[in-house]
Amino acid sequence: MKKVLLYAGIAFLGIAFTSCQQVFTYSPLKAFQRSPTSMSPQQKVEYAQEALASGDTSAMKQAFDAIKDSTDPQTNLLASQLAFGASGATQVFNQVLGALASGSSSSQDVADLSSTVQTAINNVDVNLAAEGAQQLADAAAGGAAVTDEQYAVAAASLVASAVKQSGDSLTDFLNNPPASGTAAGDTLAEAQSLASNIQSSDVTQLLSTLNL
Repeated sequence: MKKVLLYAGIAFLGIAFTSCQQVFTYSPLKAFQRSPTSMSPQQKVEYAQEALASGDTSAMKQAFDAIKDSTDPQTNLLASQLAFGASGATQVFNQVLGALASGSSSSQDVADLSSTVQTAINNVDVNLAAEGAQQLADAAAGGAAVTDEQYAVAAASLVASAVKQSGDSLTDFLNNPPASGTAAGDTLAEAQSLASNIQSSDVTQLLSTLNL
């Protein structure tokens, strides 16, 4: 079970961040000199889109704060992507892609992957990432079209949040998943619920290569 959960998490992250990397790196860094607090709702959305494209984590966090209270599903979806970027998840979890690329599954490789993911969890602002997951859930509930990659990064972020809530190391968390009714257990259940929306055949094929 521990190996299955670890590889499932790695697979989700690999798919999500391969897709997201294009979003966060295609645009050169821009200077964001104007505070979005005085902007109109539409101007805030435009600012948020520019912040997302820039890869500037400070600008993404500022933009997220400016639009996070919106009730528009599309804006909620945009806010979720800002939160994932501003939390540091994109930059840190790219390390996981390199580990996954080796394609090996020896016990040592599993240990190395576990260490890489633990480092990611330690460095990502999981509270902000969890806010992003809630924004994504709100977007989906409002009818926004959410991609499998977006569901994947949201689920992975909630798993990371659950690990921190539990106070356990990743290894202990996987060996003894938190019980339902606890904060960590409820967060893990939310992650599983989001992950259950993933239907892509590409995801299915990747999971099958890992004997899942």
